[in-house]
Amino acid sequence: MSKRRWLKRLKEKESTPNQQCKADQISKDRNVYIKSGIEIDLAKDLRDEYITSQKEESTNKKGQLFWAKISTLLLAIYAGLTLLIYHETQKATANAMRQIIDSEAAQRANLIIEDFTPDVSKDAPGVGLLVNGTIDVTNTGQTTASELNAAPAIWGSTGFLPQPLPPEFQQKPVLGGPSLGPGKTRRYQIISQVPNFDEIHKGKAYWGVTIEVAYKDIFGHPHYVYDCFAIDRFIYTRFYRCPTIAKQQ
Repeated sequence: MSKRRWLKRLKEKESTPNQQCKADQISKDRNVYIKSGIEIDLAKDLRDEYITSQKEESTNKKGQLFWAKISTLLLAIYAGLTLLIYHETQKATANAMRQIIDSEAAQRANLIIEDFTPDVSKDAPGVGLLVNGTIDVTNTGQTTASELNAAPAIWGSTGFLPQPLPPEFQQKPVLGGPSLGPGKTRRYQIISQVPNFDEIHKGKAYWGVTIEVAYKDIFGHPHYVYDCFAIDRFIYTRFYRCPTIAKQQ
């Protein structure tokens, strides 16, 4: 090979790296490529794109969190208002029912049993007693009592006083029963003989009268009154209310 040809090949080799940097070809040493004569730095573009996406994602998350807080607050307000309305409605209903009950109580019939004060005399020639009197039932209410059902009864025992009757054994209003207007009184005659007052005087026996009264008011509600009277062991002419009996209305 001639010296001249050898020098020519050497120059071609030296010029090869510069010729290989063509358009649209990425350099191995730099994150740069050439497109349409413009130099583009890939690392910088990727970094900017990443930063931008991170900012957008952060903004989206902040927006979602904000609206989640707003939704929670609105739900809490709605629940609070619903609970408040419920309580106010319950209160209003209770007040209305109380007013209705109070109004009916002020207007309805109210029957009471008066004290039992009969004439009592000794039954000659023994030690027995003769009892003759009335039990008065008076309507102290504002309206008429209807379907009246009263049941006076004589009782005697050797060791106990009558107890209040349980509801299943109480008298009930009777259809077609008499009525009792406001301020009116109905009397029930009691005539009976106490066979042996000595036992009563010694505290070994009891004797007396009970009465049950059932009726309805103008609102159709049933009512029940019960009372009991026993003869005094020391004063035979006097009757007292049985201590185990509480008036029921």
